[in-house]
Amino acid sequence: MKSKKRDFKLIPATILFVDLIESSEFANILEAEDYDERLEDFRSTVRNIMEEETNKDGVADEFKEISVKGDEGCLILYRAFDKKLLKTEDVKDIIIGDVLLAFKVALRIKQEWLFNNVNIERMGLYKQLWDIAIGINTGKVVVRKHPSRKDRGNKKSAEGYAINLAKRIEDESRKGHSSKIFVSEHIYGIYESKSGEDTLYFKINPPSLLKGIAQQVRTYELVCATIAEHDHILKIPDSIFNNKRRQKKIELIKKSFLGSSNTWLGIILCNMLWKERKYGEAGAIARRLVTIDPSYPPWKLILAQILLDRIEAKDIHSNSLRIEAKELFKEAIKLRPDLVDAYKDMGRLYLDEGRGKRALKEFTIALRLDKKYAILHYYKACALSLLLQDKATENAKAKIFTCLNKAVELEPKSIMYIKKNKDTYFSKIKNSVRFKKIIQEKC
Repeated sequence: MKSKKRDFKLIPATILFVDLIESSEFANILEAEDYDERLEDFRSTVRNIMEEETNKDGVADEFKEISVKGDEGCLILYRAFDKKLLKTEDVKDIIIGDVLLAFKVALRIKQEWLFNNVNIERMGLYKQLWDIAIGINTGKVVVRKHPSRKDRGNKKSAEGYAINLAKRIEDESRKGHSSKIFVSEHIYGIYESKSGEDTLYFKINPPSLLKGIAQQVRTYELVCATIAEHDHILKIPDSIFNNKRRQKKIELIKKSFLGSSNTWLGIILCNMLWKERKYGEAGAIARRLVTIDPSYPPWKLILAQILLDRIEAKDIHSNSLRIEAKELFKEAIKLRPDLVDAYKDMGRLYLDEGRGKRALKEFTIALRLDKKYAILHYYKACALSLLLQDKATENAKAKIFTCLNKAVELEPKSIMYIKKNKDTYFSKIKNSVRFKKIIQEKC
């Protein structure tokens, strides 16, 4: 007797749950019609963002599930089921892509809901915001077809422990003190393992028992999301920056942040000011974040990065800013020795001062921590070029070419930085055949 063919598969998936916090309390405050309107606003915001971001990322309908009902939304991504994609990409890379996409969706939902009409009104009145809880997990799920169900046709659906855990993590995220975006240990590990500029920073929560989960679970709260200058993989959504009411939003969120000292509001405000190159104002918010939690390395790193941008933009001429930035980088490294971007940006500061040897030391340490970080290879080449003597050996030049080739190999856009600074850092080699070949100029 032939065994019956299974109609399901066990495959890796990334799951995101989003839920309105205290919706029943707001139902008591608002008129019924007004509450229903706000609820529909939430549903349309969540649904539109999930659809827009997944379509933008090229996720076919058959490899995602989007469900938005009541005051809750869910997104499930399982591109590891895509046979066409598996021909060109490794399963691990596909999962990383799904995790990063889930972060994009979460950040955009969080930020756009922050400025919905209810919250804009409540910020102006110094009232508690109508917040959102988000939980993200990844793990194997059972994906099966439902050919007998007319409303589904041949559409697949996922189920399993990983989905239940994602929902319980979302429930737990209501206890958060910052973004209320909680992720599982697996999600955290996947993000931390990627190469490139860090745009997300987390805090570890104590292990806790979640409803319906037998063992204790460790979760991580997203505390900080910054603007990425060089990372082509993940940048925070810029939808809140491009709006006619931007200045009003800045004033409102400043009121709310100064009144609550909520670090999530603080970093969003800091990003908005930083994006507009208002380095003095952005720096003032970053200083407050350092004051709120001086033991948290990212706040020191962000303040130092703002100071560095201000120095490079020649927004202000002050040696004291350089000294302060270096001290902040060192303090951040002391608190977290694996903070790659602190070494990278301290190296940038030394480059700006023409101190090639010190810059090279910082870039070398950073590369030991992340060998696939393209911009580090470019900066190392800049530092080596500063150390070139007038009668430099071919071996010394070869080291520079090796670094430049590696930067372009890892990130083709590195050519843009090489071309831009060929007169600043590469004047002694810019006329060579090897250099012109790297930047694809005719010899």
